[in-house]
Amino acid sequence: MLAMLAARDSAPIAGLVLVSAAGRDATTILREQLARQFPPELMARFDTAWAAYLKGDTTVKPPKELFALFVPVNRAFLQSWQAIDPVDLLRTISLPTLVLQGETDVQVTPADARALASARSGVKLVLLPGVNHVLKLASGSTAAEQMSVYTDRTLPLASGVVPAIADFIRSLRRQ
Repeated sequence: MLAMLAARDSAPIAGLVLVSAAGRDATTILREQLARQFPPELMARFDTAWAAYLKGDTTVKPPKELFALFVPVNRAFLQSWQAIDPVDLLRTISLPTLVLQGETDVQVTPADARALASARSGVKLVLLPGVNHVLKLASGSTAAEQMSVYTDRTLPLASGVVPAIADFIRSLRRQ
């Protein structure tokens, strides 16, 4: 998101590489992640508390299971993310753009990458099979199943990551 904002504001860059980038607003993505882990009644309580939190209500009482999401120090960041439609933002940027996404990412999905790639013509989309949010090979379909991959610093990046980015950067030099 920050790279797109910088590009929109005329930062001196030749192109954008969006890796595991959100293609939807914060609430939609966060809610999707949480709904995989928590029952509908807790999600209903989350929805009410979250709306109040984003409006700046300092008296909001979040569900105890989700208390960590509601810390005051994060409010401004989450409000700013919520206010941006990443696809609309990318539509305003004419720079060459690569959208790189792992197909087993459980935080930001390939649907996000496809949405970003559809923002305008000329956006290059690379989906990497078996690759998760931190660009490593991972087979689990939940964050819990992938946690060991997230925390193992000895695991290398998936084999397609570096070539995809390097090829894109090399293509900028030829333009």
